[in-house]
Amino acid sequence: LQAELFNYILLLEQKIVQKNEQIICTDRKKSFAIALEKAVELNPFLEIVDPVMWQCEQRQDRLLPNRE
Repeated sequence: LQAELFNYILLLEQKIVQKNEQIICTDRKKSFAIALEKAVELNPFLEIVDPVMWQCEQRQDRLLPNRE
């Protein structure tokens, strides 16, 4: 009987952990959605007039040591 009781307790603990993981996952999704909404409000790319030129500026290669 002790083994059955122990197995039942383990089963209940697993269910609690699974439920908590689902809650955390839902909270993360909500937080991510809020963050995306804030990013849309800020419109961080408003000042980029020419996306191609901006990308070229961002990707400027640096000189590698001993490769002149």
